Order: sequence, then C-alpha cells, then structure tokens
Amino acid sequence: MKERSGSYESLVNSVERLAAAAWAAIEKDIPRTFPKHQMFCSQEERGRASLRRVLRAYSQYDSDVGYCQGMNFIAAMFLIFTSSEEEAFWLLVVVMNEEPYKLRELYGEDMSGTKEVLFIADKLMKQFVPKLTKHFDNEGIHNSMFVTQWFMTIFTSTFPFHLVSRVWDAFLVEGWKVIYRVMLVLLKNNEQDLLQMEFEKILNYLREFPTKVDGQVIMSSSYQMGLKEKHVMKLATEYKQSLKDEDSAKGDSASVSVGSVTLESSKKSSKLNRIKLTFRKSVKKELGMDDDNVSVTLSTIDHQTSESLSSEDRINIIMKKMAEVKQHIKEVEGDADFDDETRAKMLAKFVERKNELAKELIGGGSSEA
Repeated sequence: MKERSGSYESLVNSVERLAAAAWAAIEKDIPRTFPKHQMFCSQEERGRASLRRVLRAYSQYDSDVGYCQGMNFIAAMFLIFTSSEEEAFWLLVVVMNEEPYKLRELYGEDMSGTKEVLFIADKLMKQFVPKLTKHFDNEGIHNSMFVTQWFMTIFTSTFPFHLVSRVWDAFLVEGWKVIYRVMLVLLKNNEQDLLQMEFEKILNYLREFPTKVDGQVIMSSSYQMGLKEKHVMKLATEYKQSLKDEDSAKGDSASVSVGSVTLESSKKSSKLNRIKLTFRKSVKKELGMDDDNVSVTLSTIDHQTSESLSSEDRINIIMKKMAEVKQHIKEVEGDADFDDETRAKMLAKFVERKNELAKELIGGGSSEA
C-alpha cells in the first residue's frame, strides 16, 4: 500500500496499466450508479467521466485491492458533495485506508473486515432487537443478506440521499458506531411489520423499504441508541479472539485421520449429486439453456439472469430458484440415510446458496438519489 503521495493526474493518466478485469468492472458499474441523479444520468456524461477517472485512479493507487463493486457509490457521493474531482479521490483514499473508517478491509480478498462487521452487527441485533433477531433466525434470514450491502457502501447504494448525507456527515466524525446505530434504528422502526412476515416477504420488504425512510427521523433516533464506541471496540476484540480460538481448534483437529470411503458414503455422495443435478436442471430449464451449458456455474447463471432480464422477471426467477433450494433443504433434513455430519455439510451448502440468492434479491435495486 502506497503512502498518500503523488499526483492525481498522474494516476488518471496511467490507466494503460489498469487490469482488464478492473477496467471492465468499472465500465459496467458506472451506468448503474445513481442513474436518476442529474449528475450521473445518461444525458450527463461529465459526471460519469469524472466517476470513471476517480475509480480508475484509485484502482491504480491501491493495486492490491483495485476496484470492487460498491466503491462506485461512495466515489459518486463524494463527487456530488465536493468541489473538485481530485478532492473526491483523496476523500475516497482516506475512508478506504485510515482510521476510524478502514473500508478497505471490507473489500479485501479474504473479506476479513466484512466478517468482522457482520459479527458485531449480529451481537448488537441480539442485544437491541432480540425479538426480531429470533424471528429472523426462525425464518432463515441471516444478517449478511442485507447488512453486507448496507455496510459496504455505507448505505449509499439503496437509501435516499436525505439519509445518506446525514449518515456520512456523522460517520466522518464519529466512525463505525454511527453505522451500527443507524442499522439498529432501521430494524427497530420496522420491527412490527417484519415480525408478521415470513421468509420471502421479509426479503421483499428489506429490498423495498429503504426508499421510504425519513432521514431526519432515523438520524435523530440513532442518537438516542445507547451504543458507545467502547461497546463496539469490545465486540471487535471478541471477534478477533474467536478467530484465534478457531485457528487453535483447527490445529487440534488436523491430526484426526480420515477413514476409507465406504459403500454407504458412496450412496450419500450419489444422493447429493442427484439433488444438485435436480436443482441445476430446474435452473437450466428456467433460463432456456442447452445441454452444452449444463456445466456452467450457478454464479454465472445469476450473472446472465441479472444482465439479460427485466427487473420483474429477474426477481421471479430468483424467487423460483430460492424455492428450489428450500425444497432441497427439506429433503435433506428429512432423509434418514444421512448421518448427522453429512446432513450438516449438505445443509450448510444449500443454506449458503439460499443466502446468496437472498442477497441478490435484496441487492437488485439502487438508490434513487
């Protein structure tokens, strides 16, 4: 990581060294960034050109991280609120790399920062909105399905600017406790509605409600939350200790020998493959794919879906895929042929898939700006 030095213009002018993947990702995300804002609408190329230069410059400045989806909203927000393109760039550098922000850790390859903030968010939800947290657990809703998007862009990608501007004003002064407070107020203010809903309706609600919030009310309420910086720091320390404990446990279990493959385990493997094949066939049929494409990864299917379909069709397909996964989960849970360990591993994979689909569903929109 370089020290904050050098010329912004020199970074902009060295784009020939920009990795092809970063270049393509930036170009894909620019039209998606605040498309209804006058500075970035399709008719206003100057705003988009400025955003393109800032993102390319940062990708050069921090080549280890490069460009990651989500940075576009933060950079665009700085462009809206600052007087110069270069000032927006250096603000992005500061919030990505310096205390008390360190957003760079959320975008790292190992996602260590994201895991930490989700851990802290989970602990705070259990403390401040315990009834809602228990309801989410019962419905299979994990906080990563919605908190990840809120935090990685500090609310800029989905919430209106009258909230975003207030959040950032406080965040730049006070750091992460502001973000956790706002998250808790958003959940608390919508708790009664969410408690009446089941899985699919919760996901739809979390996707749609951000456009309806009152920024002033949310921020005023957040200041009343009894959450202090030392509380957040204590949970961060707890998270780091849990990582050390996990590493120690892995070291202890490394010496356990692996038994030979039995006929029974082969049967279980066959059953798992059958379930996977059924799921993939249903997705292939839904998207009209031919047999040559049957080996395509599910992440590629998701990408094709989001790129080629209308918003409504895309949501319908995601919901159908989610229903398939939930059916497979029920099938595995009720199958007596699996021992506890095998069942747990299979369920973990399907639950992870369900979570991915949920995050895609909630992340389908963008801020009106």
